[in-house]
Formats: sequence, structure tokens, C-alpha cells
Amino acid sequence: MINNVLYRVSLFVVLLHIPCCFTAFAQEIVVDRVELSLKDASASTTPREDENGISCALLKIATVNKNVEFFGNVVGEVVNKTNEYWVYMKNGSECITLSAPYYSPITISFPNYEIESLQSKTTYNITITFKRPITEEKKSKSQLSFEDCRIAAKSGSPSALVDLGKCYLYGLGTNENPSEAARLFDKAAKSGYIEAIHLLGDSYFYGLGNPKNYEIAVEYYTKAADNDYAPSLYSLGICYEQGKGVKLNEKKAQKYFIQAANKGYAKAKNKIRRN
Repeated sequence: MINNVLYRVSLFVVLLHIPCCFTAFAQEIVVDRVELSLKDASASTTPREDENGISCALLKIATVNKNVEFFGNVVGEVVNKTNEYWVYMKNGSECITLSAPYYSPITISFPNYEIESLQSKTTYNITITFKRPITEEKKSKSQLSFEDCRIAAKSGSPSALVDLGKCYLYGLGTNENPSEAARLFDKAAKSGYIEAIHLLGDSYFYGLGNPKNYEIAVEYYTKAADNDYAPSLYSLGICYEQGKGVKLNEKKAQKYFIQAANKGYAKAKNKIRRN
């Protein structure tokens, strides 16, 4: 009886602190610039080919952080220059994920920056900054381990399932496993948890753990947007702007961007300023 009570108390403490796990990984990597470099021929003068012999695109990512990792269609070793990374990616790539210790991983979707996809022998410039770094002291107090998230998820709490899914999606404390992440997001979404519904949309939009399917992605984004969830409002704007899963409709796209911006969503605000 005593052991059972202790277990319930321990589980309650874990669940109570779950939000802190991803508070410590708040959106702190900020993308300042993503643009095509018309005058830089580095992708041609220092080329790299993928496994099929197709020339790669070159991303020059400027940052002072020396511990950034890159995930996606990256080809070969990343070249660490002074305050700059050279990342070679496959022709046609649409996104790249960045992570660094004590910061939330972030995915840069190139279409969001007027770049439909990366092109062979082409150089792109990206500038990123890191906001509000998490110190070791804060990390030890607030960041739960993967095992803590795994235990909390056993309760079936939708938020705990989503947090565990993020661990699998970003490889936080475990190996990356987008399929397991998508399964956990789906389980949480069935209870109506809005963030999980949005993340399921992402899994279909980007092909992370689910086959890429823009139509299904739009269905999930729409469901979350109907509940005024800002990230989904923004994502729907992207879908209408690019005609992915829906007919291209710039007026609708702008409407969703404005709605998301009015809720304080930074990406939407930046999008409106660029437009």
C-alpha cells in the first residue's frame, strides 16, 4: 500500500514538471536570414555529389555557436568554418533541422522563405542566432530526462505523450525515431489535444514518420486551426500560399497569416513583414 502511494506521488511529481522539460527547450534558435546567394559560386567551385552522382546545394550557415548539429538530406561531413558551417544537401531538399545543447531543435522550411527547394550547384546563406541560453544550473533543475518523459507518458496524459514524441522526433536522450513520434502524436490527438493534432499535420507535411501527404496534413492543420491554434493557422497559410494540399489561394493564405500574427506567432509576423 505504501509503495503504491509513493509511486502515485512520484508520478504526480513527474507529470507536474513535464512542461519544464520543454520549457528548457523553448524556441531559442532564431532564423534571421535565409536567401539565395546569386554571386557565390562556392557550390560549383567546391562541389560535392550525393550517392547518385548528383551535385549538391550548399548552405552557408552563419553562427558563433560551435556545437550545432544538422539533420535531413545532409550529404557527407559538415565543414566547420570560422563562425560559419558549410552544409551540403541533396538537390530538391525542402527543409533542414538544427539542434544544439540546451536549445530547442528547429526545422527551417525553405518554402517559408520563398525557396521552393534547394537546387544543385547553388549556394544559400542562412544566419541564425541563439536567444536566452539555458545554463547548466537551470538544465539540472528543469530538464527532465528521456526516461522521465517515458515514465510520465505511461499515464496516457496527452501532453506527456506529446513530450515523449518530441524526444523521439528530435533525438532528445534517445535515437531519432519519427515513426514512434508520429504514433505518440496520433495517440494524443485522439483525445483532442490540439498540439498533437498540429504535430500530426507536420508529420504528413514533411514526411516525418508518416508518408508525405499534403492533403492529410491540411486536414489536421484545419482541425487545429478551427481551435485558433496559431502554428496551424500559419501552416494553413503556407499550404494555401504554395498550393500544397489545397488550391493556391493567396488571399486565404494572407488571412491565415494575419490570424496567426494576431495571436503573437513570430513566424507569421515575419511573413507579413516580408510580404
